[in-house]
Amino acid sequence: MGDRGRRLTALTAAVVVTVLLTAASCGDDAPQPAAAEPQSATTPSAKPTPVKDAYLWFADVDTAAEPNVVMIHGVPWVRYTHLKKPQANPVTVTQWGLEQHAKGHNRLAIRAARWLVSRQRSDGTWAYRFDNPLDWAGTSVSAPWVSGMAQGQALSLLERVWRITGNDVFRRAGHRALASFSVSVKKGGVLRVWRGHPFYEEYPTTERPTLVLNGFLFALIGLHEFAAKTGDREAERLWRRGEASAAAVLRLYDMGGGASSYGLAHLAGGPAPVPVADVYPYIHVVLTRVMYKITGRQVYRAMSQRWKAALP
Repeated sequence: MGDRGRRLTALTAAVVVTVLLTAASCGDDAPQPAAAEPQSATTPSAKPTPVKDAYLWFADVDTAAEPNVVMIHGVPWVRYTHLKKPQANPVTVTQWGLEQHAKGHNRLAIRAARWLVSRQRSDGTWAYRFDNPLDWAGTSVSAPWVSGMAQGQALSLLERVWRITGNDVFRRAGHRALASFSVSVKKGGVLRVWRGHPFYEEYPTTERPTLVLNGFLFALIGLHEFAAKTGDREAERLWRRGEASAAAVLRLYDMGGGASSYGLAHLAGGPAPVPVADVYPYIHVVLTRVMYKITGRQVYRAMSQRWKAALP
């Protein structure tokens, strides 16, 4: 959409090489039992055949081949048009790690997880060390800032590498990351209560809520995966609390005619919403479909089908 804040997410949240939207025999209309989780986590690619380890599938992605990505110290950093130097982006590193895990490149997945462990702050967060203009919301976030999406996706990678290695350092890092979901954005966390609903903000702005849909759902999926695979009760509590909010407000993202909005800043004093473009219509379809498979809630199924029907 031509705005720098949105492009930050376009690169890190969805390096979509192939988005599989054919539900085929995967049982698109049937929730998956918790014990048999489908697909691996970061490119919105929901494979027709459930995979053992996760809900989203990253094997079709090549993060390092993206034109704005440069490998530094063995992990991907990102060049942004408004910044002079490449920047470390926790979501990009995490998604690259999930990609490597999905491809069976465990050594590289472990490298990404070790990067997360080494960069985690004492409060359990990963900091973004550059300012991020969010023109679409009429606001911005200033460094250092944390992201609910980064916190949640890190959980997805850390639990996988914990199972691969048996090294509890990865599970402990994931557990430390949970604290941010109970700390308000004003105090450096990612929790925002809006209209009585707790949200996990991708962009924890102080001026007004942004309530970005894809970042919130990615965070929720990470919480669910970490809870399911490690048995962490706090992760389960945070998942249930956030998922109830997502289900309650999901229809607010619908703009009619099969279009969906990127966030809800327009309902909190921000500029008028613009329908999502680029990869985001696909991302919204896939993430809501995954949420339906996890929960069985009809609202996710209804919105996924509505938005999917409008795809080109």
